Amino acid sequence: MTLKLLFQFLFGIFSFDKKNMRWFNLKRIVVCILVCPLFLALLFMNNLFLALDFIFFPRFFWQKISNPVFIIAAPRSGTTFLFHSFANNRDHFTAVKLWEIVFAPSILQKYLIWGIFKLDKLIGAPLKRIILGLENLVIGKLKTIHLIGLNMPEEDEGLLVWNLTTLYFNFFYADSKFFQEFLQFDDTMPEKRKQRIMNRYFRLVQRHNFVFNRNNSRRFVSKNPLMMNKIGALSRIFPDAKILNINRNPKETIPSTIHLGHSLYGIFTSIPQNERVKQETKSLLISWYKMAEENLNLHYNNQFLKINFYDLVDTNSNEWQRISNFLEFPEGIIKMDERKEKVGHKSKSSYEKLNEEETAAILEELAFLKPFCSPSKSQK
Repeated sequence: MTLKLLFQFLFGIFSFDKKNMRWFNLKRIVVCILVCPLFLALLFMNNLFLALDFIFFPRFFWQKISNPVFIIAAPRSGTTFLFHSFANNRDHFTAVKLWEIVFAPSILQKYLIWGIFKLDKLIGAPLKRIILGLENLVIGKLKTIHLIGLNMPEEDEGLLVWNLTTLYFNFFYADSKFFQEFLQFDDTMPEKRKQRIMNRYFRLVQRHNFVFNRNNSRRFVSKNPLMMNKIGALSRIFPDAKILNINRNPKETIPSTIHLGHSLYGIFTSIPQNERVKQETKSLLISWYKMAEENLNLHYNNQFLKINFYDLVDTNSNEWQRISNFLEFPEGIIKMDERKEKVGHKSKSSYEKLNEEETAAILEELAFLKPFCSPSKSQK
């Protein structure tokens, strides 16, 4: 966090440009009144408990994280589908859940909340029922575009919210230039800040393993599309990681991501995203595809597997066996989760695919995606 970014955080909540998505509108004003005090309270509390970890649980500093698995691909490429299939196999994998990200990034908080819910279960789980009701009220609409829930695995990039170093804030500070350094993280983030951010992320993952995987018997699995632009930085803290890179036709992923942005921006403002923001999203995704391709080959040579989205969701393909072989798991351990009401979630949002001319122009820039624009006959 720099002084400039802190100033923008404090005084950039609203824009005086009527065309800007942060212009004073009733929805944004109400959301800010409700969300900002709660966020500031959590920001203070979570950082206090994170500091207390060094006093009460100093041994976490030496917690091992061996051979983690990272699912890194463009948004809307089936990353959540694959992630939940892994995370639901609790005998072999562990993943950060949403309740940890929001309410318990620290070890002490995890133990406290864990204890509270064990007691709650003994008396019939009234607290759990109340929380589930509030969850549906607060994030119910999000469930139509993304499989989400407090007790579900989630993108652990969210842990970086608590030191204000994640591009997630771009959805709140829509239509701004506050996070330019984060957009091309590997290339534009100053080296010292990059190292601090990634070290922070590493310590947060250590905390998770300390509580839920102390003997390091399970593989830590993570899913973060935002990691597309920080693969080089990731390789410094997890050089032994295995990367799963799902590829899908950009004529679907790009407009779907733009539509997703419309929904996420719409949480904080009633002013729709304009054409400039849409074009910036499209250009950004194309650049991330290029960054991911270059840095996977540069930093994780022989440690990444390219996955065809269309084969991944096809029960008749052998894509899941390829994944098992790549991660050196016996046959049958890694498979499409049979709880289709959870893992087979499909977004109810709709979008218009790019036309053939637009798609062809993009594939000229991203020629490496051409083999993944349809089911692979070789995988049948």
